[in-house]
Amino acid sequence: AAHARSVVHRDLKPANIVLRGGETPVILDFGMSHLEDATRLTHAGDVLGTPAYMAPEQIEGRGADPRSDLYAVGAILYEMLSGRPPFTAETLPELCRKVCDSEPSPLDADLPDPLRLVVMGLLAKDPARRLGPAADVATRLRQQVPV
Repeated sequence: AAHARSVVHRDLKPANIVLRGGETPVILDFGMSHLEDATRLTHAGDVLGTPAYMAPEQIEGRGADPRSDLYAVGAILYEMLSGRPPFTAETLPELCRKVCDSEPSPLDADLPDPLRLVVMGLLAKDPARRLGPAADVATRLRQQVPV
């Protein structure tokens, strides 16, 4: 819904998602969000967000668009399915390097292939190759998760 209104969250992470009624995910804390085509109040190259869930383009200071939020969704789903974030490190610079340059470990082979493909497609380094838009990703995920 946010992307349909040209709003990019820029800081999706597990702490910013709650389940309403125990079932419906609701995204919180739009304090760092921006309109896609709006003038920015931050300087070029500023990095805002939580690096473990940030897309490589955000870490590199190239800005964020809806595909950056989708990367974060992929990182969150990866953590939900594996019990760990896609990348961990002892230091912030090392974490940033891993997000930008490394591939996450493969997800458990016991997971359905289509689900693994969706999650890994969301974690594509190149935003042009990342799965999207959000409505299409949601449809693909609904097909994989029994209700």
